[in-house]
Amino acid sequence: MRRAPVIVRLHAKAARSEPGALGMVMGEIAGTHLGEDLVIAAHLDHQKPGANDNASGSGTLLELVRTLNHLIVAGKIPKPQRTLRFWWTTEIVSEQAYFRRYPEDARNILLSVVLDQAGGLRNAENNLVIIFNPAWLPSYADDLIENLAESVKDRYAPAEHEPDPLVIARGGSHQSLRTVYWDYQEITDEVAFESRERRIPGIALAVPSLDLIHSNLDTVDRLDPTWMKRTALLTLAAALYVADAGPAQAQAVLDYTFRRAAGRLAQSDDAAGDLAFERARLDSVRALDPKLDTTAYQNQLSAVADAVRNRRR
Repeated sequence: MRRAPVIVRLHAKAARSEPGALGMVMGEIAGTHLGEDLVIAAHLDHQKPGANDNASGSGTLLELVRTLNHLIVAGKIPKPQRTLRFWWTTEIVSEQAYFRRYPEDARNILLSVVLDQAGGLRNAENNLVIIFNPAWLPSYADDLIENLAESVKDRYAPAEHEPDPLVIARGGSHQSLRTVYWDYQEITDEVAFESRERRIPGIALAVPSLDLIHSNLDTVDRLDPTWMKRTALLTLAAALYVADAGPAQAQAVLDYTFRRAAGRLAQSDDAAGDLAFERARLDSVRALDPKLDTTAYQNQLSAVADAVRNRRR
C-alpha cells in the first residue's frame, strides 16, 4: 500500500443560545465576626471522566465541608471568627464573572485556597504541588502554607516512616508526603483571585496526574485516597488558621515570615532588588491584624540587604 498524507475533512454546525449561563455552587459557614471572608474553591467542570481533574478536588472540598460542619455542630471546635465560603466553580471564568458583577465582594476576601487535582495517581510516586502567589502579589500565604506542609511532612509522613506514615486513608497508599513548590502559573482558579485587578492572595494545592488528565484514562480507580486526605488536611489547616487569626497568631505569622524573608535575602543574588518584594510580603500580614507594626522588621530586612550588598563588593 502506498504511503500518502491523510486528509480529514470535517463539517460541523454550531449554535449559541442566549442568554448563556455559568455554573457556580456556593455555601458558607458564617463567622462570628462578619466582613472578612476566606474562600475555598474547586472547579466542577472537567473533561470526562475527569476523576482527578477535578472530581477529586470538588469531592474533597465537599467532604471537608461535611467534616468541618460536623465538628462545629458537635462542639468539638468553635465556629470560625471569619466566614468560610465554599465555591464549586466553572474553572476561572465563573469567579471572574462573579467579581465583575459583585466587585465589592472581592474586598471582603482575605485569602483564597484552591483545590485542583487532589487524588494523584494510585501506585505512582505522587507529589503535593503548592503554587506560590504571583510577583505582583507578595503574600505571607506562601510562607504559611510551606510551613504547614513541611511540618505535616516531617511530623506525620516523613520518608523514614514508609510504609507506615500516619496520614493515610483507607484503601490509599502508604507513601511519604513529598512536597514540590512552583512559581506562579496561570493554570487554575487562583487566576481569578490573584489577578492584578482583584489581588486576593491565595494558596493553590494539587496532586497532579498530568499524563492522564483531559483524557479517557482519568478514572476513579486511579485515584489515591491518601493524597485526597492530605490535601484536605492542609487546606483546612491553612484556612482555619487564617480564619481564627487574632493578634497573637498574626504576630506569629509576622515573626516567621520575617525569618524566611531574611533568609531569602541572605541567599539572594539581587538582595537590593528583592528587598521591596520582601518588605511588601511583611506588610501583607497586616491583613490579619491592621494594628501590627512592621517597622522594626522592615528596618532589619534593610540591614540584611545592605550586609549582603557590602559583602559582595
